[in-house]
Amino acid sequence: MATTGMPGEPPLKAGPAIGDFMAGVHLYGAVVTALLHRERNGKATTTEVAMIDSVYPSLASNLAYAVGASDEQELRTGNRHGGLALAPYNVYPAADGYVAIICNSDDHWKRLLDILGRTDLLLDERFTSMRGRVQHMDELDAELAQETVKHGKEALFQMLNAQGVPCGPVRTLREVMSDPHMFARGALLEIDHTQFGRLVVPRTPIRFPGETEATYEPSRPLGADNAAILGEEESN
Repeated sequence: MATTGMPGEPPLKAGPAIGDFMAGVHLYGAVVTALLHRERNGKATTTEVAMIDSVYPSLASNLAYAVGASDEQELRTGNRHGGLALAPYNVYPAADGYVAIICNSDDHWKRLLDILGRTDLLLDERFTSMRGRVQHMDELDAELAQETVKHGKEALFQMLNAQGVPCGPVRTLREVMSDPHMFARGALLEIDHTQFGRLVVPRTPIRFPGETEATYEPSRPLGADNAAILGEEESN
């Protein structure tokens, strides 16, 4: 939380349950590795995964910044790079929302300016190198925001994406839940639930090409399978 939030503001928790999910993913890898070890060596083993151990490596950029920072230096970088080592790297205003844009090379930077019609900034000594752009983040972001706000978030995303500039529109949860790409991939599925009606539900992100995916079955009412699992209760 010390790394999340805007500079000068109180710390914030991450939106999703990062610790729970990262630990689960690591545990999955650990279990599969243990099974492979048993298969190859004939020896069973136990495994242990802690949430804090799983999350710590994800702070790599922030930790690198903290090592070189003074005790008084602000460690919350908002939507900027956790190590303040890349620029542009922020969320910029659009006419109808926001778009995240990252330029981790001079080539990305040149393509971005060409799309925004601001190639004049290529001659600005403050922005001619990554070091310079990082040192002048505030001025850089202000210049870009003046241009990004002229476009709708989806239109800007399409233009940047077509030219290979790393970016993404900041979508609402409802927009994500209706994403045609995720439905086309089968990552999302619309079902009729007997209790809750029409729902959008996720499928597993793990795919095995060539294998038939399991049929999705909606959750059943609480206790519906008690008899099948616990056995029929003996009659008196």
